[in-house]
Amino acid sequence: MDDFETFWKAYPKKVAKADARKAWAQTKDVRPDIATVINAITANCKTESWMKAGGTFIPYPATWLRGERWEDEIGRAHV
Repeated sequence: MDDFETFWKAYPKKVAKADARKAWAQTKDVRPDIATVINAITANCKTESWMKAGGTFIPYPATWLRGERWEDEIGRAHV
């Protein structure tokens, strides 16, 4: 399985796969290794914002990638 498919399998919101694949390619120079990406997804899945309302507030995968959201600080209140 290639790294994008590993990402796709781990990401909880399965929408707009073609756009996510494009974002994957666009972020190749700034994206960390796949283990770091998966760890960030796992950490985000445990946050209140991703769990509330049945996952309504989970960003689309392409948005998450383009926003370099693997760098988000988990557990800090964002106001």
